[in-house]
Amino acid sequence: MNGATLRILIAESNYLIGLEAERIITEARLCLVMICRRDDLKSALTQSRFDLVFVEAAATGEGRRLQSEMVRTAGARLAFIHTRHIFDSGPNDHDGTVYFEKPFDEYALAAFIKAFPLPTR
Repeated sequence: MNGATLRILIAESNYLIGLEAERIITEARLCLVMICRRDDLKSALTQSRFDLVFVEAAATGEGRRLQSEMVRTAGARLAFIHTRHIFDSGPNDHDGTVYFEKPFDEYALAAFIKAFPLPTR
C-alpha cells in the first residue's frame, strides 16, 4: 500500500444531504471528506486537492458543463448528485461521469466508494 488517502469533496447546497453522503462514504472507507456549499465549489477546488468530487448538479446542461469543467481542471473525478427531474431524459454518462440520485441508494454509493481506486501521488 502506498499510504495515499482518498480525498473527497461534497459540494451540496443542503448541508444535511452533504452530511448523509459523508456518513455513507466514511462508513464504507477510510478517507478524508470535506463538505462545502455548491456555490463554493470553485473556491474549495482552489484551496485543496481532491481525488473525487460529488457536486449537486446544476439545473441546466450549461451549468453542469461548467461544474464538470471546474472539477476536471482541478484534476478530480466527478460524480453528480441529482434529483431525477433536472434531466430531460436521464443523465448523460458518455463522458464517464457518475450520477447518484437523491435520496441516496446507500449500498450503491458505498460500493462505488469501496471500488474507487486509491490515488497514486
